[in-house]
Amino acid sequence: FGLPTNFLPEGASDGDYLTFKISRVENPRDDTAQTSANISVDETAETSENISVDETAETSENISAEIRATFEKFDGDDAELTADGSKLIFPANFLPEDASAGEIFTIEITRDENKTNAALDEARQLLKELE
Repeated sequence: FGLPTNFLPEGASDGDYLTFKISRVENPRDDTAQTSANISVDETAETSENISVDETAETSENISAEIRATFEKFDGDDAELTADGSKLIFPANFLPEDASAGEIFTIEITRDENKTNAALDEARQLLKELE
């Protein structure tokens, strides 16, 4: 992952569970023509095994940010996009295999409040047990 912090939702912090909804803009002049998948990412994960794609996922949303980015290329296991002059790096499996250079995607990043709070509660419980 390579995402400048200025693209994250305002108020997002370390340990937050974030959901990425990446949508291909079928007609760049028509923002309503999009296909998408919800991608849940455990930002605390050490491996990509904790990344899952769920096209029907619903999240408890409280803060979000949206980015409009241009796909540049696949580079091994990475997909490179640009937005507002910044390079964005996502795992290649976040984008369709047939993505072409120059295609426009919207990326909506949402903090999953329920999963974030559950993780905090679990961490607090583990710390309590260690006392």
